[in-house]
Amino acid sequence: MLNPWAAIPAAPPFVLPMDSAYIAAANAACEPYAPGWLHTGRMPEPRSGRRDAPVLVLQINPSYDPTTMREALSATAVAEQRAALADEYAPHACLARGDPWWLRAFAQPVAQFGRARVAQAVCSLEYFPYPSRRFSHAHWRLRSQDYQFSLVCDALARGALIVVTRGLSLWLGAVPELAVELGRTVLLSRNPQRVSISPGNLPGGGYERVLAAIESAGTHAS
Repeated sequence: MLNPWAAIPAAPPFVLPMDSAYIAAANAACEPYAPGWLHTGRMPEPRSGRRDAPVLVLQINPSYDPTTMREALSATAVAEQRAALADEYAPHACLARGDPWWLRAFAQPVAQFGRARVAQAVCSLEYFPYPSRRFSHAHWRLRSQDYQFSLVCDALARGALIVVTRGLSLWLGAVPELAVELGRTVLLSRNPQRVSISPGNLPGGGYERVLAAIESAGTHAS
């Protein structure tokens, strides 16, 4: 599937035209800035990282910082985030720029390989791409979600290592082929409340397999 996110607007609301009616309907029943409200002043995060990365991390939805939720994104941030959405072979933007949440999640691999190499080897996908502080949109199916689902199918076909951190049932409903590879190329994190790529959260040798995949990947150090 062609990347629809190259067409994300350059000014808010940051919503794809194909999704606009659904997002408007979802937000019509929710107070602005409430936990389930979709923040269209923040950039969606359907994918971060190279689409051909050897490690794929499946999550449920992006969030946003409540302390700055009423502030507008700077022009620089908008330009950088739009460029990262459009470029399917850019490194993982959050890891590359040192986002604290992502550095905590990948603390051990980063300590071993460095941030630049991990950013080149990891791609994360969000089941629902638009940010909210609490995920309450499992009943919505957006046209743009087919893009994330197609990247999962591609990853399965090329034998990439897939780590499901949250929302296994939703991902299985969207991409049933994942079930065939559970325990093989599809790994489940132990604690969905705390995303951590670590030995304790990826038991049974899963963490070592992630390290091997990162080690085998090429790097473009920055």
